Amino acid sequence: MDQIQGHILTNTEYTLLKSLRREKGVVQLIDLYKELVEVGTDGHNFGRMRTRIYLVLECYTPHDFSTQYTNLITLQQLVIKVKKVPEYFTIRILYNVVNVLPKLHQKDIVHRDIKLGNIVWDKYTKKVTLTNFGLSKHLTCNEEQLIDQRGSPAYISPEIISGRQYTGKPTDLWALGVVCFTMLFGNFPFLDTSPTYLFRKIKQGHYEIPSDVIVTEPTVKIIRSLLLLDPQKRLTARKTLVLLKEIIHKEEILLSDVNLQVVPDI
Repeated sequence: MDQIQGHILTNTEYTLLKSLRREKGVVQLIDLYKELVEVGTDGHNFGRMRTRIYLVLECYTPHDFSTQYTNLITLQQLVIKVKKVPEYFTIRILYNVVNVLPKLHQKDIVHRDIKLGNIVWDKYTKKVTLTNFGLSKHLTCNEEQLIDQRGSPAYISPEIISGRQYTGKPTDLWALGVVCFTMLFGNFPFLDTSPTYLFRKIKQGHYEIPSDVIVTEPTVKIIRSLLLLDPQKRLTARKTLVLLKEIIHKEEILLSDVNLQVVPDI
């Protein structure tokens, strides 16, 4: 059963990535390979053959064979390294992430596992890449109702764990809110060692904005608008992109004003 499920997930990821070839900000597919391997080497099932599937993707991990990937780091590694990412950088990284989402949602594809570990950041170019589409779903229509529980516990949305039907796209935006919160404050908004209590906190939607980190009101407003219990009231990817662009634009104006304040010569 596990083998069948694994083959289904691999083939689903292959089909999705095939449709997203040459899409910027998405992990790129190289190919899919299959081979027959013998199982039962212990003698119980001698001669039995099984199909093994290899999904080959573009590499996004630093390694010794090329210097091309030395600048790559996942956002999870970034948070572990610096603990709290300054708001200035968080907003720009988030903007690049959200810039990818509308392209997926426009094609009725939901990622369903957006998290720090599945977002690769290039420290040199500042570009981001979404990886790990194993749990993704190609919707038959925009309002298709889903029932399966997919995602990582700390990032999963309340409607997924409610046991009721839900639409997929708002779940990506909830996860994005968790990503933003965690980058800024160094902790998940909903945290507990027990999955039962963790899911209870998520379904209640109760979290606090830490007071030990200064974050501007527009950024806090985005977080609160993403971590809404009602998926219909949650920000869409396009609306989030607009709000992030406004914050970046205002910051750039302030910085340009500061640069113009030159002390005149006497």
